[in-house]
Amino acid sequence: MKNSPRSRWSRFALVAAVPVALVVIGLAVRNDDSVPASPPPPQAQAATASTVARAEAGISAVVKSVAVAETATVASSDPRAARIEVAGQVRVVTPNARGEFPRVVVPASSVIAVSVPFAGAQPGELLPVQSEDGAVLLGAAAQGVALVAASGDVPLSLKVAATDGLQRVTLRRGGEMRVLEFWVGAEPHVLVRN
Repeated sequence: MKNSPRSRWSRFALVAAVPVALVVIGLAVRNDDSVPASPPPPQAQAATASTVARAEAGISAVVKSVAVAETATVASSDPRAARIEVAGQVRVVTPNARGEFPRVVVPASSVIAVSVPFAGAQPGELLPVQSEDGAVLLGAAAQGVALVAASGDVPLSLKVAATDGLQRVTLRRGGEMRVLEFWVGAEPHVLVRN
């Protein structure tokens, strides 16, 4: 368990705690009642506040990037996980038992690249694909078929409509189905699926 997420987090917490501890120790020494303390000049106070704000922002960014990286790693270890790229950002999502992927909020009229895995699919196999709610399928998918790549994944490109709302794309292979869901506009309330 040398590189487990817990040990990585512990190392991060230790590295992040050292500067905080030094600041606390410095404040304790400065506020010691036995030594008369003079207030620092206003420029030093502003510089200290600015330094603390930058440090907090840096720690927050590191914590967020660690959380995103670990979430993507966990999700991508699932062989059913799909890769969705929109506006230069990549999301890895895993379907539920019915083959439905979680909704992804996207900007209006954006072009989306998707890679959906199908276990047992043969390279070159054609799978039916359908846009349910107005998204425009691009490339070969515009003809209602998607080609399985050498990796066993089905790459797709689509453009979502400019109107707000749900836009689904369905892929089928025999009795197996995958449903991609994109939401255009303000993020909807969370739906709980059973």
